[in-house]
Order: sequence, then C-alpha cells, then structure tokens
Amino acid sequence: MILNKIHSSLCIKILIILFLLLNFSQLSAAEKFKDEQVKVALVYNFINHITWPKENLKNTFTIGIYNDPSLFKVFYLALENRTRKDKKIQIINVHSIDEAKATDVIYFSKKYNQEFSTLANNIRSSATLVISEESTERQDIMINLTKDAQSSTFSFEVNKSNIIYEKLAMSKDMLLLGGTELDVATIYRETEAAMLKTKQREVALNQKLYRQEQRLAGTMQKIQQMNQDLKTKSRQLLTNRRELDLVNNKLGNQRKIITNNQQKSLAAAKQLITVEKNLKLEKQAVEIEKSAHQAVIKRIESNKVILKEQQLNLAEQTEQLNQKNLALIKHSQTIDTQKRTITIVSILIIIAVSVTILVIILFVKNKNTTRKLSHALKNLEISQNQLVESEKMAALGSLVAGVAHEINTPIGICVTASSHLHDSVSFLDQKFQENKMTKNTLRKFIDESSQLSILINKNLNRAAELILSFKRVSVEQSSEQLHNLRVKETLLDIVTSSKPKFKHYDVEIIINCPDDIVLKSYPGILAQIIANFINNSFEHGFDENVSGGVINITVTPKENNYLLRFQDNGKGISPEILPKILEPFFTTNREYGGSGLGLNIVYNLIRNKLDSEVNYGSIIGDGTWFELTLKNLKK
Repeated sequence: MILNKIHSSLCIKILIILFLLLNFSQLSAAEKFKDEQVKVALVYNFINHITWPKENLKNTFTIGIYNDPSLFKVFYLALENRTRKDKKIQIINVHSIDEAKATDVIYFSKKYNQEFSTLANNIRSSATLVISEESTERQDIMINLTKDAQSSTFSFEVNKSNIIYEKLAMSKDMLLLGGTELDVATIYRETEAAMLKTKQREVALNQKLYRQEQRLAGTMQKIQQMNQDLKTKSRQLLTNRRELDLVNNKLGNQRKIITNNQQKSLAAAKQLITVEKNLKLEKQAVEIEKSAHQAVIKRIESNKVILKEQQLNLAEQTEQLNQKNLALIKHSQTIDTQKRTITIVSILIIIAVSVTILVIILFVKNKNTTRKLSHALKNLEISQNQLVESEKMAALGSLVAGVAHEINTPIGICVTASSHLHDSVSFLDQKFQENKMTKNTLRKFIDESSQLSILINKNLNRAAELILSFKRVSVEQSSEQLHNLRVKETLLDIVTSSKPKFKHYDVEIIINCPDDIVLKSYPGILAQIIANFINNSFEHGFDENVSGGVINITVTPKENNYLLRFQDNGKGISPEILPKILEPFFTTNREYGGSGLGLNIVYNLIRNKLDSEVNYGSIIGDGTWFELTLKNLKK
C-alpha cells in the first residue's frame, strides 16, 4: 500500500515537470519567432527607404539569406508574396560570394560575425545592400541590427559612407525607424587602428618569412654540399665495384678447391663422431654409479649432525619455557596498567589528529584564497596597463581630430588662392596670345600674384607649424623612452597641439619656464600628463561662454630638481569631491562620456614613471592647481 502511494506521487511530480518544460520550450520558441519576425519587418522597411541604381529596369527584387536555412524559411514565408514598388520580392538562400553579389540585399546572421569583414569586402562594388547582425566591424557595415539584452528591443546602426560607396541612396526618414548613424570620425579611428594591427602583423610575417628564407638558403647550401659528397662517393663506389668483381672471380676458383676438400673432410668427420658418441655413453654410465655411492655417504653423515643439534635444541627449549612462564606472570600484572595508559594516550592522539586536520583545512583554504587574490591582482595590473594604453591612444585620436580640423583652414585658403592665381595666369596668357596685353593688365597681374603668393606662403607656414608641433607631440606620446627633454619646448608643443580642440574657449594658456632647462626624462609621459591637465581644465573648469580664463604652467628650480605647477582660474572643485579625484573610475561627467580614469592614470604615471608625488588643491570659484617634481631620471 505504501509503495503504491509513493509510486503515484512520483508519477504526479514527473508529469508536472514535463508540463513546465513543455510550456518553457513553447515560450522560448515564441520569443525566438517574435525576434525573427521583427528582423523581417525591419528588412522590409529598409528596402523601402533605399534606392538602387537603375532599379526601374529590374523585374524582381532579390533578398539573399547567407547560408542559414532556418532564417531563410522565416523570410520566405513572410516576404515571398510581397512586392516593392510593384516589383515582386524574391527570397533565396545564398551559399557563395558570387551568388551574394547577384542579389539586391544580402543578410548575414550573427554566426558569421567572425568572418564578416572578409565577406563584406568581397561583396564590395556590386550595388548590394549588406545587412549584418550585432557586428563589431563598424568600418565594414552598411546596416547593422542590434538588440538590447535588458529591454529585448531591436535598433540598428547605419554607416552612410559605405551605402553611398555602393551608389545606393538612403531616405532621410530611415533613421526614424529607431536607428543611429555612425560617426565618421569614430569609424576613421577604428579603421586606422585596424590598419595599424594589419601593418604590425605584416611586419611580423615579413620577419618570419625572412628568417625562413635564410634557413632555406642554409639548407640549400647543405644540399649542394651533400650532392658533391654523393658524387665523389659514387665515383669511389664504381672503383670499389670493379675491384670487387676481380676479387669475386678469384674467390670462385678458390671455392671450387675448398668444396672438394670439404667433401673429403666430411667423410672423416662422420667416422670420428660415431667413435666419440660411444666413448661418451661409457663415461656417463661410470659417473652415474660414482655419484650414487657418494650421495648415500653424505646423507648418513648429515643425519648424524642433525640428531646432535636436535638434542641440544630440546634442552635449550625446556629452559626457555620455564623462563617464559615466569615472564607471563609478570606481564599479566603490567597489562592492566598498560590498558589504562593506552586509553589515555588514544584520547590524546584523537584530539591531536582532529586539531591537525582542522589546521590543514584552514591552510588549504588560505592557500586557495591567496592564489585567487594574486591572480586577481595580476588581472588588475594587466587591465591597468591596457587602460593606460587606451587612454593614450584616445588622447592621440582627439589630438589628430583637432589638428586636422585646424589645418583645414590654411590649406583651404591656399587651394583657393592657387586656383585664383591659375585663373589669372590663364587670363594673362590669353591676352598675350591675342596681342591685347597692356601695361595695366600686366601690373594688375603682378600685384595680384604678389598678394596671392604672400597669402599662400603665410598659410603654408601656419600649416607647417601645426604639423611640426603635432609630429613632435604625437611621437613623444607614443614612445616611453628616456630622452634629453627641453622642458619649455615640450610644453609649447603640447599647448600648440591642444589649442585647436579648445579654440572656441576664451582661455589664455601662459607658460612661465626658463629656456635652458634640459632634463633626462620621458617626453611622452610628460606630454600625456600636461594634456590630461589641460583637458580636465576645459571639460570641468571652464564653460564655452567663459571670458578671461587663464591657465598658468610654471616651472621653477627646487634644490637639484624643478617644480612644475599647473593652475587655472576655473570653477574649482568642491571639498566633498576633492579627496576622490585621483581614485579610479570616479567622475562627475559620466553622462557625457567621462571614464573617470584620466587623473588616476596621471597619478600612476607621476608615481611610477617620473618618481614624484602629486600635490593638488582647489577653491570654489578660484580654480584648481596641481604640483609635481621634475627629476633627472636614470634607467
């Protein structure tokens, strides 16, 4: 009865679990089906907002799904009977790049994200719209679907430059569907970083190829030497074979003589063997009889010795038995006392073993904890180094953007002036060919040419100064080697390179530093520190409508070193926030993209690289200041 109850309750539990699993699988399938339908709807909206070249000549509109049968089935069922601008939509499952180029739209699911860059580049220049799914290769995408993990909503990113490159036109209302257009500067920086990695890989492969070529050359030399050795050995082998043939001829004659002698000796040997066998049989019979007599004599003598030994042993054993009886009486008395001591000792041993086991367990736990902590510390150090490098590259990227924007003005003026000068020369040449050139025309041309040449020279000098200062600062920021550092010249280059980024601010940067200060230090580290100070002053201390803003960078002697003081007259920092500004990931500007790592990286660079300390302070309304010591560093 009890077994039947247990069996029935177990069956009920199993049925409940199966019901829950069935409902869960149906829910997950429904959610997946909903996601696929959203993708179909977005793709249908995309094609209605994109215009293809010569699309009026098309009879059908082809959408390709790259090697994904399940997704192809969903698109086929949803769009096969639909039309676009009175043209039937055709859904095909694509298996190769050639088939993809023949489509109007090609859709790559996220399982092809690792090879997406290669696939997209192979489809280029085919007037095909490429739609990807959660791809990180932003420089290669056209339209990229993304999904928010928390809200489970879809959005998309648009790389308009790639769409225009394929001679496709995008309507202005497309972004209203919930998408965002990627920033060209961001794509440029990502492309530049990818090209740098490719160059580094190419250099490494070229070095590896050079080493392999050297090894191959050495191997070829060895093979040539071996071929020469083989030729000499083959010649020796031919001579040896000729000598061997002569020896074989001589041996053939001698073998005939030897075979005749062997036949005679075999007959004599057979007779000797029969005689020797008979002698051996007779000797064996004699030896067997002698060994039998000797064995009997030895047994008798050994038995006599054994009997004497046994008699002596019996006497000794009787004495030992008497002594053991007396010892047993004494042992019976001591057994009781030993039992008591054994119980006490066993209790103490159990306590000691339990204590040692507890200590071992605690030691193992402590060892595992220290191993995990050391591993976490190593990961933190690696992350810190990576963050320093990324911050450095971000600073260089912003510096490139600012200098590129600033240099655009003088280069544009030079282009305009040169085109005007070209038109003036053409006009003068026409007058000369027509014999209508007058003195006033020539004077006017000379005046305009001198003014235009002065304008071109002035703007080219301005562009050259910007490029030179950017070159020095960028080279210094990308290297971490000790150099003889001219402090004032380095500070001027950093300020000149930073001005284009903040030229809309009414802020003056003043440098007070003797011209003759030369230090053995890291120019890139110093450039990164001063650039971070300047960025923080403009981002947190000044507004764009500020007037009369001043940043003072002062360098003064201090014993055998120099004291660098950076001070602005901006908003200042509140006393509640001031003690936290050097902590990692602390920022008051996170909603505008602040990472909270700038001053923490500066603090680590000053401590670890420049072997100095950071002093700082701030007053609300009067600005903020930082002080550090510049030393002559050694390797």
